[in-house]
Amino acid sequence: MHVHRFKHNGYLALFQICYAYSMNRRAIFTHITPTTLAAVLLFLCNDWLLGPFLNPALPTRPSVISELSAVTQPYHWIFQTLDIMAGSVIVLLLACIFRLLPRKRGVWNWILFATVALIGVDSIVDASLPISCAPSIDTHCSSITDTLTLSPHVLESIVVGIIAFAAPIMWWFAFRHTHNLLAQGSKLFVLLQIGLVPAIVLARHHEAEIIGLVQRFYQFGLSAWLTLIVVTAVYATQKHRAAKRMTVSQPSDQLETL
Repeated sequence: MHVHRFKHNGYLALFQICYAYSMNRRAIFTHITPTTLAAVLLFLCNDWLLGPFLNPALPTRPSVISELSAVTQPYHWIFQTLDIMAGSVIVLLLACIFRLLPRKRGVWNWILFATVALIGVDSIVDASLPISCAPSIDTHCSSITDTLTLSPHVLESIVVGIIAFAAPIMWWFAFRHTHNLLAQGSKLFVLLQIGLVPAIVLARHHEAEIIGLVQRFYQFGLSAWLTLIVVTAVYATQKHRAAKRMTVSQPSDQLETL
């Protein structure tokens, strides 16, 4: 009874935070630092780090991250809530990300924008469609492959997985001449994705149960790349607004001098 009430209050608090955030974005942009935003977003996108503490019975090596949110697992609602918060932060900052994109690119800008938007929305949808059980630990559950195949959330996971693989390539191509940090960060993430392919093949060849480690390593890389984009966009927005304030204040300062 208390657990359900706490869970309900948690979702209510999340809604209130998101609403307050959307109503006061300008104030938040003025005070939040890029370092703080990066730390918060990295934590929200990597809530699996709480797994060993909240659900120590779930082994890390053979289990996928989605199992932490399986409805049969303890504190599954915490991981769902944090995933929703991660997606919400990205969605709420999409306007800043769009302003970061190169001008006069037309459709290309919308494609770049859509890659990040879909990843953010996917985090919310994925948390809203948890798998029914954790196959690596639930004895009544089928194998991971069967469970994910029969689960509706695998469809959006596959689509967004393809988008997440292609997105850094497109972002690197778009910023390779104009923004070195974004271009290099995107290139590093592309190399990380390519490097994980032989690791997965070797693991399967030697029948090593490391799918959980590989997925978590990939998730950290993806979240670092997303954080780079979001923080860069917010920092650029802060600089733009600071410059506008300076421009507006200069005429009044000149009048006072006269």
